[in-house]
Amino acid sequence: MTAPQTLRVALAQMCSADTHQANIATVTALAAEAASGGAQLLALPEVAGLMNRNPETSRQQVVTADADPFIAACRDLAAKHGLWVHTGSTPILGPDGRYLNHATLIDATGGIVGEYDKIHLFDVALEGQAPIGESKRFAPGMKAVLAQTPWGPFGLSICYDLRFPYLYRAYAQAGAVLMFIPSAFTVPTGQAHWEVLL
Repeated sequence: MTAPQTLRVALAQMCSADTHQANIATVTALAAEAASGGAQLLALPEVAGLMNRNPETSRQQVVTADADPFIAACRDLAAKHGLWVHTGSTPILGPDGRYLNHATLIDATGGIVGEYDKIHLFDVALEGQAPIGESKRFAPGMKAVLAQTPWGPFGLSICYDLRFPYLYRAYAQAGAVLMFIPSAFTVPTGQAHWEVLL
């Protein structure tokens, strides 16, 4: 069987809230819009599921992937609309108690086709800003993920991974026809480097 020649993708932008439910409401509307527009796949941004920098309240919200309400809602929306969904990313609880920046690729029946944890963590000190230390709360992912789809293999990555070209070279050599890089770049680094890196 040959792969379909075209894939219609809806690329969603959103300002993620600090609760799962608010983000689920946003994505519910985005999925309906994507499906009505004829999209076959909805791609969400990094931290679409939850953007909560407060250590105390986020500890009460972040759970394992199989218990995560945002991932569950995306699976339901995929099945409801017959739409593939890439969740962008959402924090989940990892085995060592730290978070993982986690992406899920969901097929049009709501089944999980691929799961990826961000490998390269973003630790930086920008002039005039408090240091950003993703590795203080997050553990790095340990493996690259190439998901099989009707359109061919899709490579999964997240944001800061973009600065490590060997990952994308390996995906390309393995036959990837599309690569996800959902990102919430900082404004200074985005203005300076985003287009160049892509």
